[in-house]
Amino acid sequence: MEKLSSISGEFSPETLLQTFEEIAKRIPKGVEYRILSPQLQVILANFENRTFSNCLVIFALTEKEAELFLRFLDGRIDYAGFIGSDPTFLNWVKDLFLYYLEIRKRF
Repeated sequence: MEKLSSISGEFSPETLLQTFEEIAKRIPKGVEYRILSPQLQVILANFENRTFSNCLVIFALTEKEAELFLRFLDGRIDYAGFIGSDPTFLNWVKDLFLYYLEIRKRF
C-alpha cells in the first residue's frame, strides 16, 4: 500500500470553479494531489485530474482525515456521510480512491 502521507485527493461530481493550475500552486511541496472529476484529464507536476462522470460516491482524502458521501438513486448527494480519522477508515477510503483512479487510467 502507498504511504498515505504523500497523497491527497478528491472525487468531485461537479466541474471545479478554479483552474487546475490555480489548485496546483496551493498544494504543499512533496504532496501529490489527485482529482477525479467530469473535466478533461490534466497532469501537472504535483497534480492530476482524471475524467470520471456519473460517480456514485463523493469523497475527499488527506493523510489525516477522510470524508465519504453516497448518492441517492436519483443522483442527489446524501450529505449524511462518513467522516473519520481512524487509520482503518483512512486506508479504506484511500483504497477506494486508488481503485477509481486505476479504473480511469485504463480508459
